[in-house]
Amino acid sequence: MKEDLGLYIAWPANEPCLWTGIKQALSGLKRFVDFDGTITMPGSMTGRTLLRGRPLAEFLGEEPYAVQTWNPVSAIRFFDLERPDLPKPRLILMTPMYDVFEGDMLMAIGKDFSALGITGADIFDDMPSSHINAPGCFILPP
Repeated sequence: MKEDLGLYIAWPANEPCLWTGIKQALSGLKRFVDFDGTITMPGSMTGRTLLRGRPLAEFLGEEPYAVQTWNPVSAIRFFDLERPDLPKPRLILMTPMYDVFEGDMLMAIGKDFSALGITGADIFDDMPSSHINAPGCFILPP
């Protein structure tokens, strides 16, 4: 049920946890930047120096963006405490998940942007594009 998707919004806290609130929070966002391994270095909570060939702060400040992660608490802590100098995301989003199978074998857990109705966006993620369900979006590596 779409009403259940409100559970995926982790920040800002003042957004109502209703489908209309989620749609409003997502409106106008065309950039979704992964936190773990994309904004931060793989396996650490240290921010990258460069993202897509530009300084991290410059890249994040180019236009409004959402952080997508399965680790919203660490993402909030990172932006509030560890790197308050960085441009803040409009929201931090815990991406819905889906199982990635190869034949009958479960290979991975993927991110399902289509469950939130996200289309026509740029998704920056270190995860293989084959594990991201986002029809009409561009999946770009860090």
